[in-house]
Amino acid sequence: MSSSTQTTTSSTSSFASSTTINSAVPDVTGYSISFSPPYWLCTDVQVSFTGPLVESGFYGDTLQFQYFQYSPSYPSILNPIFTDAGLTVTSDTVNYWINSIEYAPVNFAYMPNIAVKVVDVTPKANGYAPGLIFMELTNINPEGYQSCQITPPAPVPEFQAEWIIIMVSVALSLVFLQAHKRKIQS
Repeated sequence: MSSSTQTTTSSTSSFASSTTINSAVPDVTGYSISFSPPYWLCTDVQVSFTGPLVESGFYGDTLQFQYFQYSPSYPSILNPIFTDAGLTVTSDTVNYWINSIEYAPVNFAYMPNIAVKVVDVTPKANGYAPGLIFMELTNINPEGYQSCQITPPAPVPEFQAEWIIIMVSVALSLVFLQAHKRKIQS
């Protein structure tokens, strides 16, 4: 899909100004995260996290993206879904893809929305990682409220080729045994 036809949803965090969880959390003003498509249709989703990452001293650090499900009725209860592998900061934008298999088995019936935390996991000179740098309770929810159906892959022709190779091997073995039996009888 070309970038001109994609739709994205963006949300900016106001987490640091409304709640203080860790005094080591830097000011998150200007950080935002967007998903394309803006709703999850049991397909791969492109994530774009932007903000003053280089200016805030995160260049070369590893960011980890943690995803949770939550209910808008109880936003303080977060159920972990998955954590993506860490990504190294090389610019003010971090882009990557979420594979649909990462959230496919999750049932969203009671907790239909997605929350995301971005954590810096690179230890600092003092031995501590700065920790949480961004959190957002998004309005993103996957298609439907049940888990995604994973379609098994179609049978591949390799299986048929393997079957033919096995049959040919058996036939050649039988021919060899018959020839060997005749040689012994002579």
